[in-house]
Amino acid sequence: MMIVPAVVALAVLPLVVLRGRTLINYYATALTICGFAWFVDRRGFTLDPQLEFIALAVIHVAMLALFLARGRNVRFSAGRAMVIGAIVYALAIPAMSVHPPNGDEKHYLLV
Repeated sequence: MMIVPAVVALAVLPLVVLRGRTLINYYATALTICGFAWFVDRRGFTLDPQLEFIALAVIHVAMLALFLARGRNVRFSAGRAMVIGAIVYALAIPAMSVHPPNGDEKHYLLV
């Protein structure tokens, strides 16, 4: 299961680059999105749980990129970008390696 490490990573990623009010606004927005997702899930609209989680994680990463680009209190450097990349790839590589490629998915091959 990759859900628990992904949730931890999504909670830690903003701490690497965001500070102060921008960090508070990010977590408030993330909590709102999670609350909305929970509300939609409880209304009876169900999909595959793994698909729902992946969609929510993509929304959170896109939201982090938006706050990183537009935030006022952001500390960004090459070292911080390396830490973000290491966290993301530490989760992405095992998730992509679950299904071995059979030759039809050339773009999924890990180099």
